[in-house]
Amino acid sequence: PAAPVPVASPTLIPIKPEAAKPSPPPATTGPPPVVPKKPPAIPSKPPAAPDTPSKPRGKEIELHWPTDKSPFEKPDDPSNIVYEQKDDDFSKARIKAASIEKLIEKATSYSADATLQKTLLLTYRSMVTPEEMLDLLMQRFSMPLPEGNEASVEAFKAKKQKPIQVRVCQLIKSWITKYYSDFENNPELLNKLADFCTNVIKPVCPPGATLESIIQRQMDGEYEKNKEIQFTDPPPEPILPKVPRPSFLDIHPMEIARQLTIIESDVFRAIKPQECLGLAWSKKQAQEKSPNILKMINRFNVVSNWVVSEILKQDTQKQRVDTLNHFIEIAERCKGLNNFNACMEIISGLGDSSIHRLKNHWAELPKKTQNIYNELKVILSSEQSYKNFRAYLKTCNGACIPYLGMYLTDLTFIEDGNQDKLGGLHNFSKRNFVSNVIQEIQQYQQAPYILKTVPPIQNFFNSLEDKVIDKEQCYQISLQILPRGGAKAAASPAPTPKKEGDDYGEMQEVPGYPFNVADSNKNIRLQKNPNDPNGAPKVENFP
Repeated sequence: PAAPVPVASPTLIPIKPEAAKPSPPPATTGPPPVVPKKPPAIPSKPPAAPDTPSKPRGKEIELHWPTDKSPFEKPDDPSNIVYEQKDDDFSKARIKAASIEKLIEKATSYSADATLQKTLLLTYRSMVTPEEMLDLLMQRFSMPLPEGNEASVEAFKAKKQKPIQVRVCQLIKSWITKYYSDFENNPELLNKLADFCTNVIKPVCPPGATLESIIQRQMDGEYEKNKEIQFTDPPPEPILPKVPRPSFLDIHPMEIARQLTIIESDVFRAIKPQECLGLAWSKKQAQEKSPNILKMINRFNVVSNWVVSEILKQDTQKQRVDTLNHFIEIAERCKGLNNFNACMEIISGLGDSSIHRLKNHWAELPKKTQNIYNELKVILSSEQSYKNFRAYLKTCNGACIPYLGMYLTDLTFIEDGNQDKLGGLHNFSKRNFVSNVIQEIQQYQQAPYILKTVPPIQNFFNSLEDKVIDKEQCYQISLQILPRGGAKAAASPAPTPKKEGDDYGEMQEVPGYPFNVADSNKNIRLQKNPNDPNGAPKVENFP
């Protein structure tokens, strides 16, 4: 039988069910529903404008200052700067000597420190005039740019020119805010600086507007008004004499100390940094270059001489002892007020030979007063460069008038012991020493005294020159009070008995020995001291 033919099974194709139609919403009688509006379509980004041809910026390359067009940014070498490094100081090397251009460059560089700027502003007058200083700062701000493609020049401006210009602005700001005295009596210099800030700095550098404002405020006197003393606490009430026409002894020691302090504080706080440069107070133009230091020196001499005169004017020994005691009490009160300059004036007067030799008067002082006087002498001693006084000064708080003579001595040693220039460069180490002294003086000029003026007493102390006796005359009066050989002989120590073997006999004369020649005009000249005719003559000059 024939084989059955296989029948293919039918292929089943799934049928997709018809989607159910949504039922219509139920009819309503109210208003039709509100259909929310679609948000407005955000317009597509407009097509980019066709490329416009521009000047090629070029590849950025490192540029350098053109040193042939400016006195700044020349490579450091011994011809323009010298550094020093101390063995015990591991910080960065300090400038020992440099040209003024290099000093300004370092003070306005990106890595400049505040100490360098402060020292430069305090001492620049010993190197250049204020006019020259301003010209150099103007040149530093407006240094010519190097040549190069646009990208390189723009990068150079951002990385090197702008930081330097900002530093120059900072230096000028410190100059006109902290050392405005350089401009007060120099309107041409002030106008030149104001014009430079307005027309050159302001258009290209934001600090220019600040500088312009500061200069205007200085010209209007706003900064000076801010310096006026405003007391938060009332000053102590003056201790007035109880008699209508008081004598010197009727005025309380504390009130005398207060009035002396008011007078001297005004002069001390008026001292400007430039007065301390180059020993200006001892030069021919001292009155012009160092007026306030000169006032302090003259004041010191007048008060010291007045102390001597006031004691010797008294008729009796009791009155002289009372006056001596009164002055020591005043000196103690000055010490309590931290007025060490007035304290030293009084101690100096009491140490004058006309007063010091009156041993019988000193012996009558109370033991307490003698101890106070001895303590003051120890504190104000000049031994070891005023070691005791410097230590005591560090313990003082509040307003203070230090003994100015100590700082003038420091400045004299610095000036005499250090050359002004080293190999043609300005000795900046010397300027650092001077700057440290000036800054210490400035430290004590900040805090004012809270004291009330008593006009009658002030008038008395402002006219002391009329009450001073000539020093030679003072010594003659002292001799009349206590002739030579009186207390001096009694106070002399007993001679020390000789020990066996101490007598060496007469010196042997050796022919040709150079130190055995008799005095003559050929080998020595002696000169009398006009202020001390009874003293021993001093050597004028000798070969």
